[in-house]
Amino acid sequence: LAQKINLRDKEQDCQNSLEIYQLYEDGKKYRDTNGYQKSIEKFQKAIDLARRISSKEHEVKCLRHLSLTYWELEDIKELYSLNEEALKIANDLKFRKEQCRCLINIGLYYWKSSLYSKALTYYERALKIAKEEKDKINEGVCFTNIGLVCLDLGNFNKASDYLEKAL
Repeated sequence: LAQKINLRDKEQDCQNSLEIYQLYEDGKKYRDTNGYQKSIEKFQKAIDLARRISSKEHEVKCLRHLSLTYWELEDIKELYSLNEEALKIANDLKFRKEQCRCLINIGLYYWKSSLYSKALTYYERALKIAKEEKDKINEGVCFTNIGLVCLDLGNFNKASDYLEKAL
């Protein structure tokens, strides 16, 4: 439509958004097939383009997905760093679903770093958002992760309660 009625700015906006989307999808595809370096490249290109066009919504999502590639590579420091960056943007945008997902990922960092109380704090914050947003998927992820931390702490009764809730 933008092409048809000669709205060059809108046409460029649409093309940029489509390019970010394609890079994002390619990044996920490469990650899912263990092509981690290609995944990183695709997500980084998407992030760079999102920053160039000032699309914070695209940027936050691509940062978080890039972090998941680093999770697969067991680079939890990069997972943490990218999610902290994404969380700041999500907070500015009041983008609740992304706030929740970033908090979960930061919780993963603390869990894998054996900083269990910090992990639980982040999971509880994410759980609160998931409940407020009626996001059952992320609510289940939070219950599962809290249950797994409780298992690591040897609190089997509490772990069982949370894992039952997840189930």
